[in-house]
Amino acid sequence: MEVPELLNICRELGVSWSINILDNNPYFFQGIDISELLANDYQIIDRTIDYIKKVKKEEPGLISIDGNSLEYVRNYYKGKVKEPPCVLAYTCIYLGSKGEVYSGCWVLKPVGNLRKNKLKDILQSKEYKKRAKEMFMRKCLGCTCGYSTNVRVEKLPYTIIEKLHTIIRNYT
Repeated sequence: MEVPELLNICRELGVSWSINILDNNPYFFQGIDISELLANDYQIIDRTIDYIKKVKKEEPGLISIDGNSLEYVRNYYKGKVKEPPCVLAYTCIYLGSKGEVYSGCWVLKPVGNLRKNKLKDILQSKEYKKRAKEMFMRKCLGCTCGYSTNVRVEKLPYTIIEKLHTIIRNYT
């Protein structure tokens, strides 16, 4: 298990560590065989996640991922996940080097360009609102980008999630 070695390097450098999920859905990974990189032994997955959670409890600043996200990672690698709604279009935007505006997702095409429109106008456009709604409802390519943000939202009380769904459905 390489995780203890990685955490030791993070300790030495004084940086925090996080984990992302192997995923070949985004366009830049399509066609790449990730099967050899995946652990097929569920005991290894459990030991690794349990170890990370133990270290996080002992040294909270060393690991920058929350417990719910770690459980999502465990279940993802065991093939037992239901994808949470994607809130990235509502929580962040990305800007490309040529002024492109992305709806919190590099995988999807830009929704506007700062060289042509003001950011405020792009974010209030029908196209951006449509994209955000589609992402929330998982009607896009599907990926694991931002899974920890999405998992945190999913873990909110059920009444808040239902209210969010209602707001998003009516978001035009």
